[in-house]
Amino acid sequence: MHKLMVQWLYGQLPELVRGGVLDEAAASRIRAHYGDVFGRASKPGAWLLAVFGVIGGALIALGIILLFAHNWDELSRPVRAVVSFLPLLAGQALTAWTLARRKDSLAFREGAGTFLTLAIGACIALIAQTYQIPGNLANFLFTWTILALPIAYLLQATVPAMLYMAGITAWAITERVDRGNVHFYWLLLVLILPYLWSAFRHRPQSPSSVWLAWGASICACIVIPPLMIVNGLPGMGLLAYSAMLGAFFLSGATLDQDAARWKLPFAVVGVVGTVIVMLVMTYTNAWEEIWCISDGDLWDVWPNIVLVVALYICVVLLLIRHFVDMSFAVRAFGACAPLALAGYLVALASHTSEFSAYTFNAYMLALAIGLMVQGARTDRLAVLNGGMGIFALWITARFFDADLSFLWRGILFIVLGAAFLAANMVILSRRRRAS
Repeated sequence: MHKLMVQWLYGQLPELVRGGVLDEAAASRIRAHYGDVFGRASKPGAWLLAVFGVIGGALIALGIILLFAHNWDELSRPVRAVVSFLPLLAGQALTAWTLARRKDSLAFREGAGTFLTLAIGACIALIAQTYQIPGNLANFLFTWTILALPIAYLLQATVPAMLYMAGITAWAITERVDRGNVHFYWLLLVLILPYLWSAFRHRPQSPSSVWLAWGASICACIVIPPLMIVNGLPGMGLLAYSAMLGAFFLSGATLDQDAARWKLPFAVVGVVGTVIVMLVMTYTNAWEEIWCISDGDLWDVWPNIVLVVALYICVVLLLIRHFVDMSFAVRAFGACAPLALAGYLVALASHTSEFSAYTFNAYMLALAIGLMVQGARTDRLAVLNGGMGIFALWITARFFDADLSFLWRGILFIVLGAAFLAANMVILSRRRRAS
């Protein structure tokens, strides 16, 4: 039975027991049969309190900072130094009290962790401003994230871990803007991997793991450009994006498909990102100058090459392991990464971009038609609309490339909209007749 249906059933059991429809023993047997659908420390009530705890901790920290800022110019330098440490000391005291008295409370752990994480950043910024300590934004983010990392492990709190991932992502972007070396990002990422592995392994369906997965997948998509924009290796960003999104999609698509879509962040980010990258690779500009590789700079980009190879290994292993059980949609989306690698090699060898771009045009069109056919045959509106959406993106991109008047473009959009409505009406009427 679908987990949402089980949750609804559990909500009805107390009323059924009170009405005499079931006795307590029967209700207990039902719960034992379907098991715990929420997971340890992730019941809706606990997470509602945790959300309020996070919001409360953040608001208190920001409120204290604003109060200090109101009279900041009137304070002497020693007083400013003492005031700068007060939020940090308060956060440490709250964390110690939480570990001693409320260690099992998700709300207190998340709230205290959020407050202490923000207090660390505020303390660093205020002290640097008070004593005019030289530095830049990249150094500030690096120091803040390193000092805040132990909070996630100490409190087993999700929000500090997400703030750490956001922090190292922002550091990589600012470091690239300052023309610094972003290869140190990999070490920063390794520091949080044990926490992520523990969360995904022991409570994969809990809200904390789901939000961690959302944060990790979004940060990964954001951080790829500063890591891949390097001299001497053009086009590597295409391979990295397609392989990473393929690994995300395949890993998420092989999980529990009865779960709600918001509980499958890797699959959602993977499929949306794959469609975007696929559309980009239908243009010849995306494949130009791939063959302009500078041998002198290859030593500087070896982490990028290792990353791309590792991602492609993950994609191939996932395809091999689950190929038999995959649907057409999963196989078709999973093929994007290998096809991108083939297009890269062809462009590299032939010094032309047209063949790779034409190949992806044909691939995107075939994928759209295949999804529409599959959705129509299986009466699945999501698959049908997904195929029509991909087709609409492809044909819109091609029509904007062509020199057409606004009249023909308007007619095109009207036809596409009518096709969407007609297809959905056919599926819905077929369902009504079947019921």
